[in-house]
Amino acid sequence: MAISVEFMPDAGALTSPGFFDDTIFLTSSTIPLKLLPMSIDVRNFKILEEQEILKVFGLNTDDRKAPNYLKLIEFEKNDYGYYIQVQNLSAYPYRGGGSLELYYERMGDSLINVRRLSSSID
Repeated sequence: MAISVEFMPDAGALTSPGFFDDTIFLTSSTIPLKLLPMSIDVRNFKILEEQEILKVFGLNTDDRKAPNYLKLIEFEKNDYGYYIQVQNLSAYPYRGGGSLELYYERMGDSLINVRRLSSSID
């Protein structure tokens, strides 16, 4: 089950040329970090506590060119499938970014994305 962030507002801000290559920083407020994947398809993740991400970005920022980071906000399983919410957040004060909510239902042996909601964070 791949999770695409292509529908998330401001998804392009998750990577920044020359800033940690193509790695996306990932954290979670809902599940233990050790359960997060190191990669999905061609996307590589650097998994850290949120405060560590903010510290890294603070030490390595130049002209606010640091990329945003991805935060898993909710991950719920029920009898029908899964609900996942991720946010794309800026490390700077007055954070901006985007939010993506995905609903997957089990259809036989597969999971099908049945609903997707996205919104900007200002």
